[in-house]
Amino acid sequence: MRPPKIRTPNPISNLRPTAQSRRPKDDDENFLAMLNDVVRSKQSWTISLDNPSISTRLRPLHIEKFILQNVQHSRLALRFFNFLGLHKNFRHSTASFCLLVHSLVQSKLYWPASSLLQTLLERKEDPSFVFRIFCDSYKRCDFCSAYGFDLLVQSYVQSRRVLDSVLVVKSMKECGLFPEVRTLSAVLNGLIRIRKFDMVLGLFDEMFVRSGLQPDVYVYTAVIRSLCELQDYDRAKEMVSWVEKNGWCKLNVVTYNVLIHGLCKSGRVWEAVEIKKMLAPKALRADVVTYCTLVLGLCKVDEFGIARDLVDEMVEYGIVPSEEALSSVVDGMRRKGEVDEKLEEAELLFAKMEEKGLLINDVTYNIIINSFCKRGNLDEAIIFLGKMLSAGIKPTVYPYNMLISGQCKLGKLSAAEKLCIEMNEKG
Repeated sequence: MRPPKIRTPNPISNLRPTAQSRRPKDDDENFLAMLNDVVRSKQSWTISLDNPSISTRLRPLHIEKFILQNVQHSRLALRFFNFLGLHKNFRHSTASFCLLVHSLVQSKLYWPASSLLQTLLERKEDPSFVFRIFCDSYKRCDFCSAYGFDLLVQSYVQSRRVLDSVLVVKSMKECGLFPEVRTLSAVLNGLIRIRKFDMVLGLFDEMFVRSGLQPDVYVYTAVIRSLCELQDYDRAKEMVSWVEKNGWCKLNVVTYNVLIHGLCKSGRVWEAVEIKKMLAPKALRADVVTYCTLVLGLCKVDEFGIARDLVDEMVEYGIVPSEEALSSVVDGMRRKGEVDEKLEEAELLFAKMEEKGLLINDVTYNIIINSFCKRGNLDEAIIFLGKMLSAGIKPTVYPYNMLISGQCKLGKLSAAEKLCIEMNEKG
């Protein structure tokens, strides 16, 4: 029996490409080229992606590479990214989100970038992990603009995850990146909203005092507000004086209002009054907040006469007092017996406001009607209710309740019933 013939391998056949010999990298490149053709073709993406040769192979890594290849075409990349998520229920990687955000920022498409970040944050991933991927994505593309980091911080603030935004800010600093001042201002004010006043001062010290960033008026206002909330009023005043002296930043009336409010709240009203007097030399004008804060502060220490003078000054400057400020002055003067027997302070102010051409609203009428009702002069109160209706101002339930209550106290039940019917008819 002949021995079996031994076949020697053909060296030429080994050179033929086989499925096993093709490199995965080449396969990926071919697949990405096909994916780019699909995205740019006129054929429906739905039909193209239903092809098993694409649908069974498509992975998040391919989308990352697709975004990298289309950095200059970020709008197209965003459309395809959203299409996959909305119509194919495709779960993108965190890296895909981050790469696309940076790509959109380079194209100055800030709103779509912010919207994309909000979607990413809805995943509730750990902020340290998100920052690491975000930073890696930034390095992968060697992007020229780092503004994407600002958008990331702002997105955390807008999502009410302020403490996570602080973590990102500190991580940025460790990487040699610094947010814009307005971004830091948003973080500081976010911390104020959750009453983390000590953290405001700590972050201010770390990012501005030690790192050399130049604060703006909003940053200083946030710091002064935090000092006032911590009842460190002397330090707040020192900071205001220091900023004024160095002239690096021009403070606005809002900053001074914050300090005035803090001082009034602590009973240091006269210091607050002095600060208000200093506004004019600084070419600043007291606004309705300044005046009303001082009026309420003065009423708390029973200085109703000076409070009334400030209300007069407001009206002279064409500023309409708030309901709370007017009520505090009128009620306070009534308690002290300083109200004119014929015409109360509220009525005098009403006349002066009309004279100055200020808009008389329902609040002003309510105060005057309340003033008459409290002293039992219901006839005058009803006259002013009539004036209110004649002026085209629709009264709320409040003046009717005062009048009905007053009529009931005097035993005039039929008059009270008539007012009830009128109130219901006017809705």
